[in-house]
Amino acid sequence: RREPSSLQDPLDALLEGVEAQAVVALERGVDRLGLSMRAYVKVLRVARTLADLEASSVVVEGHVLEAIQYRLLDRADRFTDRSSGASR
Repeated sequence: RREPSSLQDPLDALLEGVEAQAVVALERGVDRLGLSMRAYVKVLRVARTLADLEASSVVVEGHVLEAIQYRLLDRADRFTDRSSGASR
């Protein structure tokens, strides 16, 4: 069991291994798209998964940009389903 003083801020833990340029791209995307903090974390997790699939120990800007694109596809899919009357 770890001491309480040694616990990291959860966001700091998520940003570990993420290049500075990737963080800038993530923050810019979140601001422009009006994403919530929950979406910020989800995009970051997807970006980390993309890095893992490439056997990269570092999340780079390209991983973040691809993750944001997937987020946009998810949003578009939800909008399309609601407008057509289909339910999930």
